Amino acid sequence: APRPQAHLLIVENATTFHSAVSAARSHAEKGPVDIGWIAYGAGNQLTSSIGSLAPVPMGSLTYFGDLDDEGLRIAAATSRQAAKLGLPAFRPDPHLYPMLLALGRPQVRHRTWEWPEDGLHWIGPELGRKVPELVGDGWLAQESVDLCVLEAETAWLRGP
Repeated sequence: APRPQAHLLIVENATTFHSAVSAARSHAEKGPVDIGWIAYGAGNQLTSSIGSLAPVPMGSLTYFGDLDDEGLRIAAATSRQAAKLGLPAFRPDPHLYPMLLALGRPQVRHRTWEWPEDGLHWIGPELGRKVPELVGDGWLAQESVDLCVLEAETAWLRGP
C-alpha cells in the first residue's frame, strides 16, 4: 500500500499508464520506490476529473503526457484547477518529459497550430524553450517512453 503523503504521477493515456504501473511494480519487487500512486489521466478529461484525487493523501503531484499543443493546454488548465481545489502543485514530471525529448521522434501534424504560452510556461523555462525548438510543428507521443525504457530507468520512480 502507498505511504501517506507519497508522490502521485498522473499519466495521460492508457498505454503509458499500463507501462508505468507494470514497471513500477517490477521495480518495487526489487526494493522500495518513492512513487506511491500512478493515476490514469484520460486525456482531455483530466481537467474536470482532477478533483476526484482530493481524498488521496499525496505529498506531490506530477503529470506526463504528449508534447503537443493540446497536451500542454490540458496540463496548464489542470494545473489551474488543481490550485483552485487546494491540491499539491500540478507539475510536469521532471524525469519523464526529458526522456521523451531525448527518445521521441516528432510526428507530423496535418493542421495549423501554435504552442500555447500557458503550456510552455507550465512545463518550465528550460523545457519550455527546448520543446518548440526540438519538436517544431510536430508532436511527441508519450508512448516513446515505453515499458522497456521505464523498466530500465529508475529516476522516474523518485518523484520530483
